[in-house]
Amino acid sequence: MTRTLDAWFDLATDLDVDLVVHDSLSRQWAIVEGNQPRVVIKDGTVVARDGELVA
Repeated sequence: MTRTLDAWFDLATDLDVDLVVHDSLSRQWAIVEGNQPRVVIKDGTVVARDGELVA
């Protein structure tokens, strides 16, 4: 069973990550557009890529 990144954020709203990479012109547009992060990094490890959990 594959869990999406949206489901993961729903379960862990206080998630502490080091870096979130969006495919947007700026961080403000990433918020306004509400698109999914391309890559999420925690403790130097990619934990999500293109909406799918890696770790």
